Amino acid sequence: MTIEVKQGVLARKLSKEFKDEGFAPLNAGTYEIAGAIENGYLPIRVTESKIVHIPLDKLQEYVKQNLVVINPSERH
Repeated sequence: MTIEVKQGVLARKLSKEFKDEGFAPLNAGTYEIAGAIENGYLPIRVTESKIVHIPLDKLQEYVKQNLVVINPSERH
């Protein structure tokens, strides 16, 4: 599954223990969803080694505002 960011939004940097480590900008582009929702956050892979998280309530706002589109997996 992928997420398409149409206009930059803010995500969160979280430690492995889900401690908040500040904001992380998510620029316009298409990103891979990096796993299942955990502790109310959706993980987004920015690079091979960098994952940021979007809180579900913020994700819902972004989708309603048409800033973000969630694309289901393509079946082969």
